[in-house]
Amino acid sequence: MKKHGSRLRVWIFLSIICLSTTSAFARFEQGTYRIGASLGLRGTNDGIEFSLGGAFGYFLLDGLDLGLSTVVQTGGVDPTLVWLSADLRFIPLPDLQVTPFLKTSGGRLFVIDYDDAWLVSAGGGLIYPLGPRLAVEIGAGYRWYFYPSQDPISSYYLQMGLMFLI
Repeated sequence: MKKHGSRLRVWIFLSIICLSTTSAFARFEQGTYRIGASLGLRGTNDGIEFSLGGAFGYFLLDGLDLGLSTVVQTGGVDPTLVWLSADLRFIPLPDLQVTPFLKTSGGRLFVIDYDDAWLVSAGGGLIYPLGPRLAVEIGAGYRWYFYPSQDPISSYYLQMGLMFLI
């Protein structure tokens, strides 16, 4: 067991070194377009749920992106869900090799065979550049769903996806 623990520490140390020495800075400059894609998989007691998402944004100012995103989630016995939202993303420290971001969004949740809802979310995360035009985005946040006939429902989310800058 002790041997396994030291291997894990070495692997973590080497991963941090590789991330910190990368020379690939992503550019979050005014006039740049952002295209995002994500794929998700979640196991439940009732089966497996899949999600597929896409996003498009435009940097209005350096580090400030306004965009649209959508996610489709289906599988298991739960109804199919479709999120469609407008997003505002703020990247306060765009010149770091691992870049933090804050994000808020609002839009519509379409639930197949049920009442639809309005949604609002807030969160943040980290962007790991793989090159000047490609990055991995890891984020988390909180969503509030407002249904017409009941009290608001809230939940957290985790996300991971690819970001392409054009």
